[in-house]
Amino acid sequence: EEIGLKRSEVNILGSLDSMVSRFNISVTPFVGIISKETKTNSDSEEIEVCFKVPLSFLLDDKRLRNDAVRRGNETFYVPAYSFKTYVIWGLTAMITVNFLNSALDAGIDLKNPTEILGEKE
Repeated sequence: EEIGLKRSEVNILGSLDSMVSRFNISVTPFVGIISKETKTNSDSEEIEVCFKVPLSFLLDDKRLRNDAVRRGNETFYVPAYSFKTYVIWGLTAMITVNFLNSALDAGIDLKNPTEILGEKE
């Protein structure tokens, strides 16, 4: 999502695999570090809250639900997480899981539906 960060405010660590949205839009996510003082250029409380989800919450993999997504002949079970009053789902969740698996070896399996643990924060 567009959050208005200036390139000079981000120490880019690298990119993740490109993904294609259900609208056939290719997205290449980048991972970077910003200071705590950096402000996003958004009036959306949702972006402010979701931008600051603790990694520990995501690594616990307490899903609200699994969303079945078909890509060709394969089905992926994408997690949807409930954090505070918001749901992280869809392409945002897929990118997040890609990061967790690539950078933190989370082992979140998208090929098999995971038990719904359902604890909401």
